[in-house]
Amino acid sequence: SRKRKRAFSEGSRDKMQALETNRQGIKNFFSKLCITANRHGEMHHNLKELDSHLEKIKRNARSEKSRVDIESIVGTERKLISYKEHDTREKELLQRIGQLERELEKTRKERDDAVEKNTKQLQGLNLALAATKSRMGSFIHEKREREKRFRELEAKIKKRVP
Repeated sequence: SRKRKRAFSEGSRDKMQALETNRQGIKNFFSKLCITANRHGEMHHNLKELDSHLEKIKRNARSEKSRVDIESIVGTERKLISYKEHDTREKELLQRIGQLERELEKTRKERDDAVEKNTKQLQGLNLALAATKSRMGSFIHEKREREKRFRELEAKIKKRVP
């Protein structure tokens, strides 16, 4: 039992050390995530400015044909912007996010499995303890009955022996 506890605590210690080493990686990940979020915010802001500028151009367009041309150009630009490939840094960050999410899920599953295993072990030990207590109670009761009969027999023997 002690060996199992020691092995379990060593395993937990190893996992905690792994988490400590990952802290720096997680810190770097979040800083890069913030950079990516800022870039996305800037892009969103620039798109709004572009929309407002294009609306001004549409309003100032003289003919219906020029308005249609502007709308087709705007549609094409929107498609190009929305389908723009991520640069390599963003791809790396997205891959890192996926990797960290998989690691987190794996760690959560391991933790949940360990908790479930420990719960089952505790239930088994509690049942074994209850059964042992019950058996001890019956043994104590039988011992008292035996001692009582033994005293009664001794008393009978003392009465018969002068």
